[in-house]
Amino acid sequence: MVDSSEGRVSSRRENSVVRVSFSGGLLGVLFGSYRGRLEKAISEQNRKGWHVVEVIPDTLNFSLVFVRLVLLICTLGLWTLSSSLIVIFERERRREEEAEPEMGGRVPGLVARR
Repeated sequence: MVDSSEGRVSSRRENSVVRVSFSGGLLGVLFGSYRGRLEKAISEQNRKGWHVVEVIPDTLNFSLVFVRLVLLICTLGLWTLSSSLIVIFERERRREEEAEPEMGGRVPGLVARR
C-alpha cells in the first residue's frame, strides 16, 4: 500500500503461517478428520483476529513418500505421516498497546523466579 501523504510504501497488514498436519494409516482413517482438524485450526486463529487468505496443499517428494512407507510398514499399517496443508492468515496490524503478547514474547510485570 502506498501512503499518498509521504509517497512511501507502508503495510497495514500482518501475516501468519500455520501447518495443519494429518495422520495416515488405519488410525488416521478411523479417528482422523481432515475437515475437523482444518476447522479447529481456522477457528482458533479466527478468535485471535486472523482471517484465511490462502490454503496450500503439501507437496510430495520421493524421500517423504519413502519415509511414510517405512513408517507404515514398521507400525503394521496402523500409523504413518500423512499430507498436510499450509494455511496463510492475515489481519490488520494492531497498535502495540492493543496487541496480545505472542508466545515467547515479554509480558511487562512478569518476572521469572528460581
